[in-house]
Amino acid sequence: MSLSYTDLCRQATLTRAMVDRFLDESAHNYAAFDPVLGYRLRDCIVRDGVDGANVVYRYEAGGERKRIAYADRPCRLNTYGDSFTQCHQVSDGETWQEVLAAHLGEPIRNYGVGGYGVYQAYRRLLGVEEGSQAAPYLLLNIFSDDHLRNLLRWRWLVIPGYWGVVPRDGGDLAVASMLHANPWAHLAYDPEAQVFVERPSVCPTRASLTNLCDADWVVATFRDDWVAQAVHITQGGTGYDVALLARYAEALGVEPRLEDEEAVRETATRALRRCALASTRWILERLVAWADEHGRRLMVALSYGEGDVLAALEGRPLADRALLATLDALGLPRFDSLAAHVEDYQAFAIPPQAYVRRYYIGHYSPTGNHYVAHALKPDLVRWLDPPPLAYRAGSASLTEITGELA
Repeated sequence: MSLSYTDLCRQATLTRAMVDRFLDESAHNYAAFDPVLGYRLRDCIVRDGVDGANVVYRYEAGGERKRIAYADRPCRLNTYGDSFTQCHQVSDGETWQEVLAAHLGEPIRNYGVGGYGVYQAYRRLLGVEEGSQAAPYLLLNIFSDDHLRNLLRWRWLVIPGYWGVVPRDGGDLAVASMLHANPWAHLAYDPEAQVFVERPSVCPTRASLTNLCDADWVVATFRDDWVAQAVHITQGGTGYDVALLARYAEALGVEPRLEDEEAVRETATRALRRCALASTRWILERLVAWADEHGRRLMVALSYGEGDVLAALEGRPLADRALLATLDALGLPRFDSLAAHVEDYQAFAIPPQAYVRRYYIGHYSPTGNHYVAHALKPDLVRWLDPPPLAYRAGSASLTEITGELA
C-alpha cells in the first residue's frame, strides 16, 4: 500500500543512534558534518567495488580526493561535481582524474562529493576557488539527476530505497556507515516572484541534526516542501497537497492536470523537470559571470548513469535539449559522455546490455573511468593552454623534461 506524504516523513525520521554515530569523529563513517553543504567526505573503506572489492577513499587536507600522479607538481585543473566526479566505487588511483593525470603529465584535483547537486558543487567550487588551492581551469561535471538535487532541502526524504543501507540502530559495520544526504544549502523557487532564492540548511549545526530524530519536527518542517511532495507523487505516493502542486506548476508554466492520479503524476514530473533545469541554468549563469570576473576558464562535462546510456543505445536518446541549449547560449565548452558512449558503441557487435556492463557497476568501474578519461582527453588537450606535457609541440630534451618535472 502506498504511503501518505505524512507517513513518509515519519518513516524518514532518523534514530538518535544514527545521528550520534554520524557525529562521532572516531566512528568509521563515509561522511562528516558540514554546516553549509550538509556533509563532506572523509577517509573510509566501503565494500562496494568491482567484484565485491573493498574500496579505499582517502582525502587530502584541502578536502580533495587523494592525489597520486604528479602530486608534487603545481595543479591548474580542479574538478567539481557529484559521485561521478568523486568516482564512487573505485579506489584512489582508479579515478578518471588520476588516469588523465598519469597520461597528461600533470595533477588534477578531484573535489567531487557523492550526492551533491549542481548547486552544492557550485557552492563548494566558490569556497575552494577563493582559497589557496584556486586553479585557472575549472571543470564542472553534471550528472543527469543533479538538477533536481539543487532544489532538495533534505535529500534523504526522496531516496526511501536507500534507507535500508544504513542500520537504524547505528551499530558497527564491517565497512563505513553510509549515512549522509543531510539537509544542506539549496535553491528554492518563489512562485509569486518566479525567481530562485538561495536558502541555508535547516540543520546548520551539529546539535540541530537531532531535530531529524523528532517525527513531529520533520513533518512540520517539510509539510509544505513542494519538491519533496512532487517526488513522492512520482514515486506512487499518496496523501499529497494537490493545491500546492498546482500553485508551483502554474508559476512554472506547466498546466496542472489533476483529473486523476496519472494526470497528477504527469504534472508533478513536468513541473519538477522544468524547475530543476531552470535552477541549473540559474547556477551556470552565475558561475560563468564569476569565472569571467576572476579570470578563470570553465568547462562542463555531462555524465549519465547506465540506464541513460542503455536507453540511448536502444534508440531512445535522453540528451536534454534545454540543458544543451543553455550551454550553447552561455558559450561553455562541454564534453558529453552520452554522445561519446553512443559513438563508442558503434565499434562493438554486442547487445547494449553487454556494453554497459563493460563500464558500469552502478557508477563507473575502473574500466569505465579509464574509458571516460580517454574520451575526455582530446577536449582537455585542446582546452588547456599551454597543452599538457604529453602533448607539447616539438621535441624536448631529457634535461628539459627532467627540469620541468623536478
